[in-house]
Amino acid sequence: MTESPNENHENGNQSPETKVVSATPSCLEYDVPAQQGVLLDAMPRGGLVIANIFLLSALIDLAKEAAGCPSDNREADEWIKCAKTIYGFKPTSLATGMASTGTFITAFLSPIIGATIDSTNYRWEIGMLTAAILFVANLFQCFISLNLW
Repeated sequence: MTESPNENHENGNQSPETKVVSATPSCLEYDVPAQQGVLLDAMPRGGLVIANIFLLSALIDLAKEAAGCPSDNREADEWIKCAKTIYGFKPTSLATGMASTGTFITAFLSPIIGATIDSTNYRWEIGMLTAAILFVANLFQCFISLNLW
């Protein structure tokens, strides 16, 4: 005979009922798991976008200084319209070049990585490795300077 969770034991006490405790705050829980997944996936993306905006702004300023643009007054027209080049590019083209390169790499690697994830049982491990790579990449971006860009 099996006991249900609410039946009395020999000592007269009831066995505690099992309660599932979620690590997700209740305001972020949805009935459809896909909705919750999209929300939890989109939240860290905001931080990455903010970090990238700050990083690109800093990289453009550093590229202008390295190219020899006048840095006395960063609001002056000479600073904004500086036409000098560094590594064959205008400093203001750095952001579009980085975005284009990243987009081409992503377009090339997405099907390969997607097929790998779909055909193996290592989804969690690949996700954690990707998160670790993004964390380390953003950590190194904290130390960017004129000598290290």
